[in-house]
Amino acid sequence: MTQQMTSAEGFARLAAQADGLFCMVGGLIGALAAGSLSEWTGIKPVELLTFVAIGLIIYGAGLFGIASTRPVTRRLPLTGMTLNLAWIAMSIWLLLADPFPLTTEGRALVIAIAVIVDVFATWQFLAVRRMRGQNTTGHLLHKPI
Repeated sequence: MTQQMTSAEGFARLAAQADGLFCMVGGLIGALAAGSLSEWTGIKPVELLTFVAIGLIIYGAGLFGIASTRPVTRRLPLTGMTLNLAWIAMSIWLLLADPFPLTTEGRALVIAIAVIVDVFATWQFLAVRRMRGQNTTGHLLHKPI
């Protein structure tokens, strides 16, 4: 017996897939251009960028895969939103603590990526809100009238 997906589940699925795709593409660009990005942004050593890029590829692939193949529950957008908020917090820390001699372009890139990540966090927050009438297994808590 197949379950019909609600529009809220579809909204959450699309948010997670888009977030996963963004992470994979960003990670791939970061991994392939780590040397140039390191010089351009001021983030050194280059291995740090490579490590983060590979992590993004793995996370993005996992997120996209889960969103594409499993039933969508509130846990998916909640987890994505939480991790995106952690990314934003780390971006703010990176800008304020200044552990690397970031170039102007590097600071702009960190801000731009944080803004994009905030869009995904907001999308996932809205997905959680839309799914509010469901429990964590995706089933309705009450019957619609």
